[in-house]
Amino acid sequence: MNTFHKLSPFLLVVFIAFFLPACEKHDASKVTDSNDCRPQLAKCNITVAGVKAEFWLEQEEYANEIPLPINITLSESSAIVIGSKLTGDNMYMGYIPVLLDQHKAGHFKGDMYLASCTQNDMRWILTLEVQKANAEVLELQFVFSGPN
Repeated sequence: MNTFHKLSPFLLVVFIAFFLPACEKHDASKVTDSNDCRPQLAKCNITVAGVKAEFWLEQEEYANEIPLPINITLSESSAIVIGSKLTGDNMYMGYIPVLLDQHKAGHFKGDMYLASCTQNDMRWILTLEVQKANAEVLELQFVFSGPN
């Protein structure tokens, strides 16, 4: 048996693993506002499946790789944030977990760490997994830029 026939099952698995996820069905619960926001200057707003979320920073100036206090409010006070992470929008950086605690009903606080700047215009995506009272899970994404 030649080498190609031995490798073909492996290549098929690799092909499926890397290219099949690109064929995912569009999920309406992940539709987000693509507006670029500046949470250090004003609250960033997004509404997904009837849940309005606001995201803002507690300070105007911040630096990379130090704790950055953040706030999240949800219009549905019984909804909770069950997961959150930070990724790059215009650069690859993997992801950084964002730990949030419920401060009061519908209000979450925590710290976020930004990666080191590698470009003049850095944009990040804060992704929240929010569970509504009816157990439905929504994904909300805030695309934001740092200070220039």
